[in-house]
Amino acid sequence: MIRQRACTLGLVLACLATAATADPLVVSGPAIVLDADTVIVGNTRVRLKGVDAAERGEDARAVMMGIVTSDLTCRLTGEKTHRRQVVYCFTADGTDIGQEIIEMGMALACPRFDARYLPFEQADALEAQPRASYCLPRNSRSE
Repeated sequence: MIRQRACTLGLVLACLATAATADPLVVSGPAIVLDADTVIVGNTRVRLKGVDAAERGEDARAVMMGIVTSDLTCRLTGEKTHRRQVVYCFTADGTDIGQEIIEMGMALACPRFDARYLPFEQADALEAQPRASYCLPRNSRSE
């Protein structure tokens, strides 16, 4: 009985030590692309911060599937939208998948939430897709 309790206590302490060293602001693991700005990483549904792919549909999804070919590492911002964690995600080789989908012309930046991707927008993407109203800076939206 004492040996069994010691083993159980050892397992609990090992789990606590592992949990204490894990970064709570990072999720990583196998990824499933749902659309051009939403991915499931491990068991966590995530939304890419600063990416507007609202009107691009299956074409954008297919491009994102070409970008995300293995595990992702995502940094959580602490925000949530529609039950999704808001994140910046990177492939194993360090590719920022939000930047990549925008550079490939399949999405726009969403400057209301983060302007970091504006320099990577493609002119043809701006012609093909109007920027979503929720991505416009507050002072330029009609409310």
